[in-house]
Amino acid sequence: MPDSANLPPDPLPPDPATNPLTGYTEAELLYLARHAAEYPPAVGQAAGHELQRRGLVPNPEAAPPRPAGPPEAASRAGSRPRCGVFLSSGRATGPHRHCSG
Repeated sequence: MPDSANLPPDPLPPDPATNPLTGYTEAELLYLARHAAEYPPAVGQAAGHELQRRGLVPNPEAAPPRPAGPPEAASRAGSRPRCGVFLSSGRATGPHRHCSG
């Protein structure tokens, strides 16, 4: 994530009339973006756009798609190997370790 101090200046300064959040601090913008459900939708969107403009969060269109995991991992996600120690009730010599999966 680039440091906002190292970014080249914008060719034109942002117009407060078109983006009223330009004067907000990074902490204020992050709060608005994280709690967007508590405000009108335009507020959360504007906070996200301002954070993107400052280079603090990636632009979702510019982010590469995440690769899908291997298909066998997705199909076996619910069947993890289970391990445990089981004590024998017979005349065995002691505890037996058993793993299934």
